[in-house]
Amino acid sequence: MRNDQAGRGKDLKMHLESHEEFMNAGWFICIIRRIIRIRIAHIYCFIRIFILKNSDEAIDALIKDSDEAIDLFRNENLLNEMDSDTSNKEAEHL
Repeated sequence: MRNDQAGRGKDLKMHLESHEEFMNAGWFICIIRRIIRIRIAHIYCFIRIFILKNSDEAIDALIKDSDEAIDLFRNENLLNEMDSDTSNKEAEHL
């Protein structure tokens, strides 16, 4: 009976040691995962900051382009009005 208990004791001890190793490995994996998540979050933040910084420049360029387009549109409308006025005056003379 003693041998049986000694065998069970060894099995239990081996089981606990393997469980302890697993727990230590589990904590190690959790720490590695946390470090990776933090690094990914930092990279994500840097990318967002870069995009936002460049988006301000892109919005400024878009506003400048739209202002130029509005000016061209106004000039084109003025030219069309001048053309229609001259064509109306020519039609009156005929």
